[in-house]
Amino acid sequence: MATIYLSLSAKADTTNKKEILIRFIHGKINQRGKTNIFIKQEHWDNENQQIIIPNFRLMNAEQAKLKQYLNEQKDKLKALTIHIDDTFTKSDKSEIASDWLKTTIDRYNFPKKYEPIIEVSPKQTFFDAFDEFMMVKKFSEWRNKAFKVVIRAMKRYELYIQLTKDKSFSFDF
Repeated sequence: MATIYLSLSAKADTTNKKEILIRFIHGKINQRGKTNIFIKQEHWDNENQQIIIPNFRLMNAEQAKLKQYLNEQKDKLKALTIHIDDTFTKSDKSEIASDWLKTTIDRYNFPKKYEPIIEVSPKQTFFDAFDEFMMVKKFSEWRNKAFKVVIRAMKRYELYIQLTKDKSFSFDF
């Protein structure tokens, strides 16, 4: 069973918030990472390793906003720790890299960064493909001329269809 420890960073940002750090331990695996979750020092319980959400008798708008922010951060932290635990149980323990925790957190926080990039090539028209075919194949001069006559006729027919029927003459490969 893996153990997850949470702590607060010693460094504070410009708004006096500190980042919650995570330590993952399982057997010989001992890794640390940054959660990208920030809170103020007074809202952190070091002993219980959790975010403290203050109770107010009468809440003004600022206190309600603070309470909502802390609840959101607590939910994010809980979801992240569950994700880390699930990812670890599903992975092969012998193939865990030294930066596994950092990568897992980064994949969780920024999933678009790891989506596969699909390159869409522009569609090649029939005429482009035929020109390529003519360049690759070495035909006699007479056969090249015969092919060019047929292609010119097909291009005229394509123009006719586009003008009269408002349709395109396409070849999908």
